[in-house]
Amino acid sequence: MGKMTISSSNQLSSIVNETFSLSKVILGFANQKKILDRLGYAFDIYFLVFIKFMGIRFAIPLIYSSLGIAVFIITIFTGRKFGVPLSEITALIYILYKVVISISRITTGKSQLDNFFPSYEQLQDLRYNADKLKQKTGSKIFTGIKEKIDIENLCYSYPTNEPTLTDINITIPCGKMIAIVGESGSGKSTLIDLLMGFDEPSTGYIKIDDTTLQEFDITSYRKRIGYVPQDSMLFNMTIRENLLWANEYATEDEIKQACKQANAEEFIREFLEGYNTLVGDRGVRLSGGQIQRISLARAILKKPDILILDEATSALDSASEKLIQEAIEDIARKTTVIIIAHRLSSIVNADYIYVLKKGQIVEKGTYRDLTQKKGEFDRMVQLQSL
Repeated sequence: MGKMTISSSNQLSSIVNETFSLSKVILGFANQKKILDRLGYAFDIYFLVFIKFMGIRFAIPLIYSSLGIAVFIITIFTGRKFGVPLSEITALIYILYKVVISISRITTGKSQLDNFFPSYEQLQDLRYNADKLKQKTGSKIFTGIKEKIDIENLCYSYPTNEPTLTDINITIPCGKMIAIVGESGSGKSTLIDLLMGFDEPSTGYIKIDDTTLQEFDITSYRKRIGYVPQDSMLFNMTIRENLLWANEYATEDEIKQACKQANAEEFIREFLEGYNTLVGDRGVRLSGGQIQRISLARAILKKPDILILDEATSALDSASEKLIQEAIEDIARKTTVIIIAHRLSSIVNADYIYVLKKGQIVEKGTYRDLTQKKGEFDRMVQLQSL
């Protein structure tokens, strides 16, 4: 029973840790309800095992205590009638001591239960009221992009900090591939967070076909976005289950096609269990490149209207990156693609590139235009070619 308690506790802890570490993936795929159900199921298992374990913990001390008291009474009665040696009196004192310790353990166990029940009730309340926990959003249902995404006069500052983004103006035409580049700390990932609706601009707007992002129901918006975050991580599930996180109704053929596009099918087939291979906590059993390819396949499987990639190929070797680059360019013919790129060679064919520096757009244009200007972008290209 002790092993079962530890096992169920470890499982619950693992899911809780995943919930926090993969929060952007959960929100990005609009799967809050699914993770709450998974968390609640693990908590239910732990609760049942815990109650059984505590029942045994209560029963054993009670039995020992009852035996101790019985022995004490019998010995006192026998001692009064026949006389009791000093050694036996000492033994009686020891028994009484054990009785007190046992009662103390029972009290401790009750205290643990008293602490446990409020937590359990809070979790159940969280599970069954998940809809009430939604981020404050508008009511308009997002049905896709018809013309463009406009980022207008956008500024963003973290509390008590200097502005992270200042006067950002970007136009993303429907069906085009747009790249955003810049050195570390330039505000690229913050801009992606705003596009995902994880936060709101301090001033300015993000508009989709003249409707601000705040006017849309955020869940309906995210359900039509494919998202690969900067730190790609997987759930402690099988490869198939991780892929179905994006689209639970996907067929086997659709799963394999998405993995083929993401250059993941070949290494998945090499695993003994194939798509049923457990990836471990945060995908620990896979390499960084394998995790990124599965994460990309998961986003592709969603068949999104908008595909957002935040340095999604940073852990890949050059050969794998080239294959995925070709896949992304193919997807971009049917989907609006927004890329945060570290390796500038991966965005040669982007329709438009925006260069960020210290939270401001300092250059914009095609790859060819920007390299010919001999400005900030060309400087970055030259540094990477060394």
